[in-house]
Amino acid sequence: MKIADLAPLAIVMVVLAIVIGMGATILSEMEDNTWESLTETNESMGNITTVPHTYTVSDASSDTEFEELTSVTCYNDSANSGTETCSILSASDGTVNVTTNTDDTENEYITYTYDRDSDASNTIDDGVSAMSDFSGWFGILVLIVIASIVIGIIGKLFSTKSRRI
Repeated sequence: MKIADLAPLAIVMVVLAIVIGMGATILSEMEDNTWESLTETNESMGNITTVPHTYTVSDASSDTEFEELTSVTCYNDSANSGTETCSILSASDGTVNVTTNTDDTENEYITYTYDRDSDASNTIDDGVSAMSDFSGWFGILVLIVIASIVIGIIGKLFSTKSRRI
């Protein structure tokens, strides 16, 4: 074994690290694109008497696969005839900021769309987790290969033929 044997091995290790890194990056980007989008219509927010008012949509706590709010529209009645001004305060927490209230004698309602994990995004997440688990072992594998090469080189240095006197 020679030091020159390290070059191809180093190239293989670098290429393997790049492939694993790019694979994990691509999979994590794909995960967000495979979320399922659902719409909840006319969820009652109760009677809002003071503004601004922070409201958390019910699916943020009841749907274990909830990821993020994508759109909200607030109404001052269930017939959706008058709108209130509201905006997403925290997409990942499912909180909405209601900033106007034109009728404080009735319940206000919200229609919202949110993304949730799908079977595809869960499967991709499992793949990313598996790659992450392997990447923790990658450094150990490199260390073992380098140690075996160094031991081979040292072994060759000490394995000289016996000399005749």
